[in-house]
Amino acid sequence: MVPFKLRRVAGIMAALTIGVAGVLTASAATATASQAAVTKSQPGFNFCNNTGPNNSPIACFQASITFHNADSFTLSNIKLEDKACDQRSVFALVAWQNGFVQNGVIDGLPYTYENAGGCGTTLDLGSQSYSSSGGVTFVQIALFAANVNGHSTVVPSRKRINPF
Repeated sequence: MVPFKLRRVAGIMAALTIGVAGVLTASAATATASQAAVTKSQPGFNFCNNTGPNNSPIACFQASITFHNADSFTLSNIKLEDKACDQRSVFALVAWQNGFVQNGVIDGLPYTYENAGGCGTTLDLGSQSYSSSGGVTFVQIALFAANVNGHSTVVPSRKRINPF
């Protein structure tokens, strides 16, 4: 496993260490009747990065999560909102105990989802299913804003524990 550390930013995260050994695979979410019988929903993600001026929100993330087994889960009704008019895009990283889903990098930080629509926009990302041969013990989202000049504080969500 090759460790990857997100930088410590403003004391929010001492270090979020994520390995790249068990890279998640993604597919469009389609639930079958057999899947529905064995899935377990958890409280979803609904949080904001409130590190703007006077603790104002700069980005918000929402999604429902359903675990299918010890190795897979689906995020549905995924929404990424840009709350600040600060010339930065907003980003969310989907992470689990030994890896993350990387679709790009901005200012040295990996991300899964990007909303580059600007101030006040909400990007509706639908549903996405993920699986990892190394298993998924928990899922966590990291939320931040960035541009070529730098990034905000990275704010992690609460962990959602896989019940399988």
